[in-house]
Amino acid sequence: MDGRAGILDNKLMKFNFRPHFKFRAKQRGIDASLAKKIFKKPSKRYWDTLREHNIVPGSIRIKDRRRNLIVAYDKIGDRIEFITIHFIRGKEITNKINSGRWKNEQN
Repeated sequence: MDGRAGILDNKLMKFNFRPHFKFRAKQRGIDASLAKKIFKKPSKRYWDTLREHNIVPGSIRIKDRRRNLIVAYDKIGDRIEFITIHFIRGKEITNKINSGRWKNEQN
């Protein structure tokens, strides 16, 4: 796992990338460091009630096209464990929120 640290809310946070995350990021052509950027400056944070993981959505520009993606992670003490990262359509995000699967996370 990657043990590089970062600061969030004046606390030192340690970021770890699980093997599944590394595999999927490489498979999908996504730079793993993007997960930290999205995590540090989220527009929203959600709790996935089905998978029981934290979710943070973001977007990136790829080949002159804006793509939505999500990062799933667990917060364990002062450590953030990134689980997976994948592209997602805006409609899918809306459906997960409207169905109650994703709940707004209270910070």
